[in-house]
This record gives sequence, C-alpha cells and structure tokens, in this order.
Amino acid sequence: MGPTVQLFIERIATIERAGRQLLFKTKFLQPLASPFCECSRSFQLGWQSRVLIYGLQSLLVCLPCAVSVALVPRSVRAESIVFKSLLEGGDNLLERHDYVGAEKSYRAALAQLAPGEPTSPRTLAKEIPLSEDGRLRHLVGKKLSRSLSLQGKFQEARQTLEAALKELPAPTALDEQELARAYRLEGQLSESALNYRKSIADFKKTFPVSGKEANLLSLPYADKVKLSTSLLGLASVLQDMGRYEECEQSLKENLALFEAADKTGSSEQSLSLAQALEGLAALSARQGKFVEAEALFNKALALKTESGVQGPELCTVLLPLSRLYFNEEKMEQGEATLKRALTLCEGAGSQERAVFLPEILTGLAEHYLATGNFAAAKKPATTLLSLTEKLPGKQPRQAEAEALLAEVNCNLKDFEAAISGYKRAIAVEEAIYGTEGLAVARYLNELGLVYLTLGEYDQARPCYERALKIVEKRLGAEHANVAACLNNLALLELNSGNAALAESLTTRGLRIRRLALGEKHPFVARNLVNLAEVEISLKKIAEAEACLKEALAIQEASLGEEHSETTETMLKLANFYMDEKKLELSRQLLERVLKADRRRYGEESYAVLSDCDLMVKVLGLAGLTREAAPYATLAQELRVKLDGLANTAGKQSLLENMPKPPSGHLASRPVRDKWALVIGVSTFKDSTINLKYAAKDATDFRNYLVNDAGFKSDHVRLLTNQAASRENIVAALGDGWLRHKAHKDDLVVIFISSHGSAAKKEVSNANFILPYESNLNNVVLTGIPMQWFTVGVKEMLHADRVLLVLDVCHGGAVVNSGDKAVGRAPAREVDVRHVPIGEGQLVLASSLAGQLSWESSSYQNSVFTHRLIESLKSRGRGTGIKQAFASMKDKVEDEVLRERGQLQTPVLMDSSWRGGDLALACPVTSDVKLEPSPGRSVPPRGGVKGSSGKKH
Repeated sequence: MGPTVQLFIERIATIERAGRQLLFKTKFLQPLASPFCECSRSFQLGWQSRVLIYGLQSLLVCLPCAVSVALVPRSVRAESIVFKSLLEGGDNLLERHDYVGAEKSYRAALAQLAPGEPTSPRTLAKEIPLSEDGRLRHLVGKKLSRSLSLQGKFQEARQTLEAALKELPAPTALDEQELARAYRLEGQLSESALNYRKSIADFKKTFPVSGKEANLLSLPYADKVKLSTSLLGLASVLQDMGRYEECEQSLKENLALFEAADKTGSSEQSLSLAQALEGLAALSARQGKFVEAEALFNKALALKTESGVQGPELCTVLLPLSRLYFNEEKMEQGEATLKRALTLCEGAGSQERAVFLPEILTGLAEHYLATGNFAAAKKPATTLLSLTEKLPGKQPRQAEAEALLAEVNCNLKDFEAAISGYKRAIAVEEAIYGTEGLAVARYLNELGLVYLTLGEYDQARPCYERALKIVEKRLGAEHANVAACLNNLALLELNSGNAALAESLTTRGLRIRRLALGEKHPFVARNLVNLAEVEISLKKIAEAEACLKEALAIQEASLGEEHSETTETMLKLANFYMDEKKLELSRQLLERVLKADRRRYGEESYAVLSDCDLMVKVLGLAGLTREAAPYATLAQELRVKLDGLANTAGKQSLLENMPKPPSGHLASRPVRDKWALVIGVSTFKDSTINLKYAAKDATDFRNYLVNDAGFKSDHVRLLTNQAASRENIVAALGDGWLRHKAHKDDLVVIFISSHGSAAKKEVSNANFILPYESNLNNVVLTGIPMQWFTVGVKEMLHADRVLLVLDVCHGGAVVNSGDKAVGRAPAREVDVRHVPIGEGQLVLASSLAGQLSWESSSYQNSVFTHRLIESLKSRGRGTGIKQAFASMKDKVEDEVLRERGQLQTPVLMDSSWRGGDLALACPVTSDVKLEPSPGRSVPPRGGVKGSSGKKH
C-alpha cells in the first residue's frame, strides 16, 4: 500500500470517528447510529475497505464536523480504530456464544476509554465532550455486564452494570429494569423489587393523563410492552418473596394494559394479553387454586393459537399447564401436554431449543419421578445434565440438572451418586451466589432427605439447620419456605424420638403457612396432617383429631374429594376413629373413601379391596355382622379376580394356628437387664441391590428402644450399611459383645432390616439374610443363614428371653425391585413359621412365605417397621409384643394392598415363649437400688455399664 493511500485511510479514520461522535451526540440523527455501530460485524474481511466505506458514509452525513478534525494526531486516530474493532468484535463473540471471549474484548474496549491514558479520546477535550466518553463507557459497560451474566457471574455483572449506569446523569426506566433483572439473578430480591418499582414509576411519568388517572388506552403498544416487562418482573420477584397479594396486584395491573385493547383484534395485543393471563395462572397455581389456574392457562393457550402461534412459543403455556395437570393428578393430560411441547421444540431452531428443551426435560423427569417410573426418569435427567455441562462458567441451570439427577439416583437407590450430585449442585450455587443463596438452601434440604433416608441423622441435621438459617436470613422468618424447612427438621426430630421438639417445629411451620398462604391452602392441610401424627405420638388425641378434621375440610374445598391427598386424609381419620373406638364415625369416612376409590380406580381394584377389608373390620368391631357380610363377599370376589389372592394366606389369623406354648411360665421372674443388636443395610457392596429405607428402619427402631422402651444407649449396638458386615454381625452376637454381656435373666432384642433370600436346596433349604458384602451370585458363602439367628443365637447367648424381629422377605430369583426381597419365585420358599425356635424366643417376621416386605411410597420407612414402632408406642410403656402385633398386622396388610396391590402378612411365632406378654419397656432390676443391711455396705454392681440411663 502506497503512502498516499495510507494517509488517505488515516484521514478517513479520523473522519469516521468525527461522524460517529456526531451521530451519538445529535438527537435527531440517532436513528442512523444503530446501523453505523454494526459496521464491523465482519472485521476479518478487510479493515481497509471497511474503514474507507464507513468513513465515506460518515463524510456524507457529517462532512462539516469531519473536516474540522481531519488533522488529529495519528496515535489518537489509531486508538479509535482499535476501540471500534474491540467493541464490535465483542458483539460478534457474544452472538457466537463465546462469552469469555466477548468479556475480554469488552474489557479491552473499556481500557481504551480509561481516564489518564495518554492516547485516550478523553484527552481531546475540545473535540470530544466528556459526556460522550461517559456514554461510551455506559454502552460498553452494559455489554460487558451481559457477557458476565451469561457466564453465571451474576454479582460481578450487577456491579459492572451499576458502574455503567453511573456514567449517566440519571438511569432511564429501561436501565432500572435491566438493573432489577441483574439483582434478581444475583438473588437479591428486595433490591430487584425496588428497581422494578422505580422503572414502573418512571414509565408512568411519560403516560398521557386523563383526569387524575393515566390513560392506558391511548398509550402506544411499544410503551405498554416496556411497562408490562417491569410489572411481570416485579410480580415474579414478589411471588418468590411470598408476597402474594402484592404480586396479584401487579399482575392485574399488567392485565389491564391489554385487556380492553384486545377488542381491537390486534394479534400483538392478544399475545400480550395471553402473557398476562399466564402470569395470573401461575400465581393461582402456586396458591393452590388449581381450577382457576387451569382456566386461565387454557384461555392464554387459545389466544396464542388464534393469533397464529404454532411453534415452540406455545411452550410458555404448555409447560406450566403440564405441571398444573400433575398437581391435579391428571397424569395422562400432563404427559400428553409435555410431549406436545417436546414435538414443537424438536422442530424448532437451535436457539429456541436451548430455551425450551431444558424445561421440557425437567418436566418429563419430574413426571416419571412422581409416577414411580424412576428408570424412565433417568434418561431426561441425564440428557438435561449433558446439555447444561456445555454452558460456559457456572450456571444455575447446571445446579438444577445436578439436583434433578441426584433425586432420580436416590429413588433408584444409588445413594452415593445422589449425595455426590447434591454436593455438586451446592458447590455450583455457592460459586454463583455465595454460601447463602436460596438455591443452596433448597439443595441442602434435598441432601438432608437422602441422609434421613439412610438413617444418618447426624449428617441430615446440619443440612436442615443450615438451610433454615439461610431461608430465614434471606426471606424473613415468616416466609412460607421457612415452614418447609421447619417441617423437615420436625420429621428428623420425630424420627429421632424428640416428639416434643417436633411438635414445636411443626406448630411454628403451620402458623407461618397460615399467614403466608392463607387458611385454605393445600400446604396448610399437609402441615395439619404432619402435626396430627406428632400429636398422636404424644397421646394428644383431641388435638390430633382436630388437626385431621381441619385438614380434610381444606382438601375437600381446594382439591376435591377424589384427590389422593383428600382420600389419604380420610383414611387416616377413619383409622384414627377405629383406634379410638368411634366406630360409626370411622364407618362414615370409609364409605366416602370407598366411593372415591371406585370412581378413581374402578370397581375391580386393590384400593377397593382394601377398603372392603377395613369396612369388614369396623363393622365387625361394632357387632354389625349382617352389615359386614356384603363387604366381605365383595372382598372375596375381588381376591379371586385380582391375581388369585384368595388362595394365599391373606387375612387368616396366624395366632390361632400357633402351637400351644409349653406349660409353666416365667411371669414371676423379672428382667435383670436389656440388650439389643440392631442391623439395617440400605447400601450394599453390590449397589444394584440397594434398599431405600432399611438403614433408617434400624436407626428408628434403635431410637425407639432408647427413647421409649428404656434401653440404655450403650446397651444398644447399631450396625448399618458398611458396618453391617458379616464379620461385625457375628462378632457383635458372639465373643465381641453379647455373648459376654447378656446374662441368663436378661432380655435380648435382635432387629434386622435387609434383603432375605429364597431357600437354598444345596444347604437344606436354608434361607439367608444378606449383610453388607453379600454377593448375589453366591448367597450361601456371603449371607447369614436365617436359622442361625434362631437356633444359633439361643445356643450362643445365655439370655433366656430373646426377641428376633425380621424385616426381610423370602423371595426367589433376583430382581431390582423396591421391596426387600431379592426375588419373587415362591416355589422354593420356606414358611418362616416352620423355622425352629429356641425356648424363650419370640420371632416377629414382616411377611409370610411367598410374600415380599414392602417399603412405603408415602413415608421414609418400610411399612412393617413403621407400623410396628407406631403400635409399640400406641398404648404406652406397657404395650406387649402380642398386643402390638394384633394392632399392626391388619394395618400392614391393608396399606400394602392399597399401595402395591400385593399381600404382605406379618407373622408372630411364639411357640416356645412361656409367660405373659413381653413388654419391651419393662423395668430392669439392674436399676433398682438396694438398701444396705445393718453393718454392711452394698458392693458396686459389676458388668453393667451406662446405668445412669442417659439418652442421646
């Protein structure tokens, strides 16, 4: 290139800058500035040609100004070219989703404008006004803020935006709107709401006024959209803050912007009206007004469809509508709506897919989780995580994907993966928001539930407590989310045996939900049901009844009689009245449950069969044999139709068929001391056979023994998961502990919650219980024979009172199911009633031969262990094993039949037990203080530790 051409280009560059300044400075020429700023979109195509072309454009528009600065020094002219290329290079990188590269480019552009730089345009005070330099810093600062936000650097993005806004005398309404979004992303809800309110006030200042009120009808549509964006943003923030009345006010104000104008038939107005309806529908759904929300969503969907919207834009309605259907338990409609959204998304462009596909995958995974199809849930959850891993930096969507997959893994009983996933989600959120982000609290609560499921209460407690502190600090002590944290802690304390503390926490949560959500919200009803269970454990019968009755009234009004939560509460109240001998009230409720279940599940269903069994029991207790006959006949017919259940042991009372106990009794012999070995295995070395609640079952039974039955804490040894190895179990029963601790007059309790195997012909039809390291390919070598716990324990221990509680089952072929069996082949099974029992032993088993022992789908325990502990507590410390068995047996059968469509019949074997019923809470003589004889001192008791009876 010759020197003449070079000089010309340099002069043109100077002209370009002068024209650029004038375009930004002169108000009436600002429409020309936008295309001018796009001039370097393809800088790599040849900078000389572009400078010449755009310089000439500037010359034609702004020739007088351009000529006046044609001889500016060369260093400053070069700076102008560098600044422009950096700015627009950043724009290119942003469009290509290279957010890190865009950030670097924008920072370099800002550096060109930094005060004090010798080559900075700021040094040209005469030619370039300072306000123009500030305008450029404002422009670049906003672009830089956006690139930071897209990387998940929300705090830095907000700070950068604030610095950019300070360059102007006063931020515009749009700037305040943008700042409000930045605060929202950072999790600072109060500041976000404040800035949204400022932007709304500034927008309204420009409205045409008719009388005392702004004339919304005469407001241009473009201005309505700007105001609507702030109103919807404010509503969203207020909803997250739990300020629903203010949220509704903002949404209705937004609706008013477009509702009257919609009569004009404008498609733009119709689409904006649809968006306004979506906002109100979402609020109604959150408030539990499902019918109202569904009507609003469908109206919004119709408006969009009539306006010609056919693509993925419909997903903004379809996605929340699908969630609403799931809440209403319209599962088929919800799934169909989600799949419609997925079809629309698959035919869209990459940018639209990036917006909607993650939401669709989340909805599908949550749907499959809710319906118990955990294997199906894993595919969309895994796909979602792989999508988010491609996002730059740390993003909230990555944490959400990690947590969703962790929830799936927990339900698939891959607890190690679940814990790791939640910890990664927490780490991502902490990197974005710091240690006190609201999403951090959410994932802490979910991680705590995994630990609770495993019975690791010492790990769950700090998670729940930290989550509570975060939510209280960020949202205030009266926010509805505080109630959720309190309920989690209450469940933990109730399972730990601290019922009084659980009552206090649940009561506080109920008060908060009443204030935050209103008296008639379904969440208030859930809280009342939780409180009723706590009150029952505290023997506060009147209070429990009042809670259940109020909960039922709320659910009938808000959810309807056929909703599962409503019928579940009816059933709880009916069983409550049955236990309290209020049989007519129980009968009335059961009739309503039966009617609802017939409509919901059909005449030939396990739920109806369970209802009939309960009716027979209630009417029988009331002496109404004739009234019970039709229900008994129907139940028998259903048993024949539903998988031949009539041929199983079913409802037959096993106690009637037990061998008569030997003559004589031990009632006059007091118990010297009490010992217990409690075993539960949820996580096995072979993770494909993990159970969900076995370790928690063991932990809860241990807590019952210590907190309610008077066992000294150091007299109860708990072995869970990896600690429950074959070696540790045998050692604890033998020379390592019980063999040398338990005396003849002592009571020994052995509790086992794990898998049980089928009978093995190669070892005389022995059944096996699986310890931690069991290998399903060789159960004989790795398992512990069940008979060893009966005959073997009697020979090993000196104690003549032994209670063996087996929450296992005795299936055949290996399957990965949600129960405690490793199979379902009944042909080779051994009936546990025929297992030899040593003298002075009671064996309480969770199921008969040919049956599985099921874990609950509605609470964190097996059905058997939950009902056993409940029954042992029901009549106080004097409750005997036979008494508890009689109380819990039917409840286990009915609950499993209703939930699983299977029979599970607990069995008590007492053929060698002599004497009265065994009460686990019986006193022990080792705690009795002896009065010394005259002239003699009492020697210290030997061999007894922990006599202080302290609990932990």
